[in-house]
Amino acid sequence: MSQRTVVVGTDGSRTAEEAVRHAARIAAEHDAKLVVVTAYERHRTQEDGIDRTPGELRWLLTDPAQAEGRAEAGRDIALAEGATRVAVRAVEAKPVAALVEVARSEQADVLVVGSRGLASPAHVVRGSVASGVLDKAPCRVVVVDTDHLAGR
Repeated sequence: MSQRTVVVGTDGSRTAEEAVRHAARIAAEHDAKLVVVTAYERHRTQEDGIDRTPGELRWLLTDPAQAEGRAEAGRDIALAEGATRVAVRAVEAKPVAALVEVARSEQADVLVVGSRGLASPAHVVRGSVASGVLDKAPCRVVVVDTDHLAGR
């Protein structure tokens, strides 16, 4: 079955950029629409970040304009990889909820995420976002192995 809609999440990290590249190649190969999603949460408190490392905290977005900017940067990467129909969405929600919501509303055929990103060492190897979407996505999920980019 040909892919009609591909959804990918990005937070602007190198691992997310790799996921965007992979999703763009899928979209280009199948002439599918690609939707680049960035999640943000306006009402975060300092306590929300207690279990996160400083490197992880830099990817937490609270500003919709910043989230839109990161999604647009993802669109630019996707266009450079050959995707031709690319939309961006900045969604006010936690990353898993945002990705699942967009996958549902877009009736996505596939949802693409990186294997690392906002996960802390306490989470499973795949990362918290990847694990969450694997459990909740309404479509097929592709987890791009980005372990080789850890720490970059």
